[in-house]
Amino acid sequence: MLGANRVSWVRAIVAGIIGVVVGTAVGTALVQLDVNDDSSAVGVAIVTAILVSVGLIVAMQLISRPRSAPRSRGGIGGSLRVAGRTSEVLRIAARHGLGPYVGRRRSSDRPPSGAQLRGALEESGVVFVKFGQVLADRPDLVGPAIAEELSSLHHQVTPLGREVMETALRSEIPDFDDIFESIDWDPLGSASIAQVYQAKLKDGSDVVVKIRRPGIEDEVRRDGQVVRRVSQLAERHSDWARNIGLAGLASSFVADLERELDYAGEARAAAELATTFEDAELEVPAVRSDLSGATVLVMERVPGVTLAAAELDRMPTELRRQKAISLVGAHVGAMLKGGRFHADPHPGNVMLTPEGQIYLIDFGATGVLSPTEQSSLGSLFLGIRLREPTMLRDALLAVSESDGPVDTVRLDRSLSHLLVEHLQPDENIGPEAIVELLAIMSDNQLKLPASASSMFRSLLTILASIERLAPGFPLLDGIEELGDVQSPVPSTPEEFAQLAREETFKLLPLLQRAPRLTDSIATRLERGDLSIRARAFAHPDDRRFIASLVNRAVLAFIAVGLGLVSAMLFGLDKGPYLTTNLSVYDFLASIGLLAGAVLIMRVVMEALDTDTRTTAER
Repeated sequence: MLGANRVSWVRAIVAGIIGVVVGTAVGTALVQLDVNDDSSAVGVAIVTAILVSVGLIVAMQLISRPRSAPRSRGGIGGSLRVAGRTSEVLRIAARHGLGPYVGRRRSSDRPPSGAQLRGALEESGVVFVKFGQVLADRPDLVGPAIAEELSSLHHQVTPLGREVMETALRSEIPDFDDIFESIDWDPLGSASIAQVYQAKLKDGSDVVVKIRRPGIEDEVRRDGQVVRRVSQLAERHSDWARNIGLAGLASSFVADLERELDYAGEARAAAELATTFEDAELEVPAVRSDLSGATVLVMERVPGVTLAAAELDRMPTELRRQKAISLVGAHVGAMLKGGRFHADPHPGNVMLTPEGQIYLIDFGATGVLSPTEQSSLGSLFLGIRLREPTMLRDALLAVSESDGPVDTVRLDRSLSHLLVEHLQPDENIGPEAIVELLAIMSDNQLKLPASASSMFRSLLTILASIERLAPGFPLLDGIEELGDVQSPVPSTPEEFAQLAREETFKLLPLLQRAPRLTDSIATRLERGDLSIRARAFAHPDDRRFIASLVNRAVLAFIAVGLGLVSAMLFGLDKGPYLTTNLSVYDFLASIGLLAGAVLIMRVVMEALDTDTRTTAER
């Protein structure tokens, strides 16, 4: 009734039983007070039962919480800390105008502004800032405007002192004095999770030491649960949060962030990247696995500077172009071949040595593409080269997900516009083209899984690095110079023959099943028992539409019933009096009319609200 699509049958039945019991008790009491008209007592009992049932349902909905909320670690104390922190974050959200999205005000169906989100996330702390940075990498979900606003998120971190960090290092490496010759405790970098120092080992090796900040694990686990809870709450109160799958994004983000706390995983990723780039002109610093652990990562120190800080004007133009080809060849080649790739190769994570060698650093974000994603990426590049929107569309549909049918005509039209506006034959693929492509996906309700999202994020950041290294470098030309990494469409008779053999092997299982399936269908036709089953209202949108109609009908029926019973009560002349001029019947009738009027107004407002949303969607 009141939000009946979210009221369980158990709650409705319990509320109904209690309402009937209370109403019967009230009616019986009135009869025992020598009320001569038994029909009046029955009317009072009915109104009382309805009001009590509705009140109980509302009360149960107000005190209920999502059952999917994660349990806090650390017993009662941990639960209280998480509850207190959740309340604090909700107050911060309300201060920044996000109250309607977290249940602090009337729910909103509109997306929040990027400035509201950015302000609330920055004030909420480091974990929320990192979550905002993840959302900034998903313009396909949150939209380009919000993604651009969130891209400026940052969190000021004060470096921890030597005593604290040295204690953390010695706890991971007990024989520190026997291994390290010296360490410069002035950090090379200080981030929210770790601090980085340069050191020298007694074997003469120059290394960098990445030390996890003490206490950050507890903060991440606590605020990770808060991120999940607030996201779940937002999905309950906001269509925008539900449409982008905010709770799922939060859960995936927290899981990834908790994995980042274990530097053993980052060491393994670095080793895999080194294997991937073994034959390429791209290097990865060697990790000292014998000295690394869950909280400390020790790796080779690379002499040089990042692309972001390098003075590239002194480097010859042709050399810069060759280095750009090397970077594209190693990075995009790894993606197309199914190797592990760096998911965030921005200019700050690409180093250039005095000899001109390129290194990748910081391996907290890496990825591996599935065969489908590899093929789609190749088709994406080829579709841009051939200026073929249908090939672009097929590549996007292969790696994306959708809650409903996709309007391919509308999608093709948008992609054609993209080719005209951002991808002219004599233009390079720039970050703005990738952002526009993701915006088209968002407009057409296409969602990227995590691995495909990391692919586009990697493309965006590698484009920034290439532009910094060699401005105007044509990415597609660089890909065509990769040698063994070519387009997915064969261009020679040998390649056609190889493709035909591969596709034939893929079809063999289907060809083997075909005779059996054909015989089964023919047998059923012969017996006359071949049937096709179709489910009515199979789509979630259809079920939601029918549920909303039923809810409105029930609300309208109850409102009319309350009005009729109230009118009957007003017509009664006898009965106990609360005051000289106010009888119990008149009092109950007034309450009934008020409740009926409120319910009727709710039905009208929901109908108007639905019409407004439908018009906006069109």
